[in-house]
Amino acid sequence: MLVRKVAGIASLLLILAGCGGAESAPIMVIANSPGTLVPGEIRLLIGLLDAEGAPLGESELSATLELYDPQTGELATSRPAEFLWTIPDVRGLYVARVHVDRPGVWGVALAVDGMRTPDPVGVEVASTAIVPVPGDLAPASVTPTAAQFALEEISSDPTPNPRFYEHSLSGVLGSGSAVVAVFSTPAFCASATCGPTLDVVDEAASRFGDVDFIHIEVYTNLDAASFDELELAPAVTEWGLPSEPWVFVMDGNGVVSAAFEGALGTEELVEAIQMSNR
Repeated sequence: MLVRKVAGIASLLLILAGCGGAESAPIMVIANSPGTLVPGEIRLLIGLLDAEGAPLGESELSATLELYDPQTGELATSRPAEFLWTIPDVRGLYVARVHVDRPGVWGVALAVDGMRTPDPVGVEVASTAIVPVPGDLAPASVTPTAAQFALEEISSDPTPNPRFYEHSLSGVLGSGSAVVAVFSTPAFCASATCGPTLDVVDEAASRFGDVDFIHIEVYTNLDAASFDELELAPAVTEWGLPSEPWVFVMDGNGVVSAAFEGALGTEELVEAIQMSNR
């Protein structure tokens, strides 16, 4: 379950390598939450920091993910990694998709042009995920709608898209059309990526009139007097989410076809919707 004091992708799993002087390899941050990766195609999120903790990386630099076998320690495969701004022009993560065939602690390193490559660090691939993964039937959570509440009561987005609150998630899953569910809390997001993620979903929504988009606010009592008094929305618990934000794409049968933790790009989401909406 998401714990407020450690919410946010980067605070849940920090694996550091190369902490040293100016000529050292950068610090590598694995931003996937523990228990969310299982055998199959995994989507790794990697951040780079300098020795002072300032973010590194930019879209113009070529990057390659190196994956090392958990038993032999030998290089199993390498895949290109793409830089994604999580907060536009402020900081970002490298995203790479790679296939793993079994659970275990796999070694991961990120080679970026112009930087020393950190030593491989361990990333656990679990036998069973704590969140819904592609192929799972999505939990049919009952979520609040604009017909029941004022938007400011069910969304901390300062400019909410009314379309995202027209239906309860339970009412559209399995209805024959694709569904996109975004769990985020722009006003209380520990990772500061909830607002940008909602912007990405909003842009994707403008391209699909036949797809249901649902924003699920992470907390229920948005008028709480303090952050510590915030209460998790039931859907967050039902989906087993350890962090925020998350975006899920479901097909017309209510089966998860794509899951994105932390951050994503518009074209990445659009492609997933197109695949799910065939």
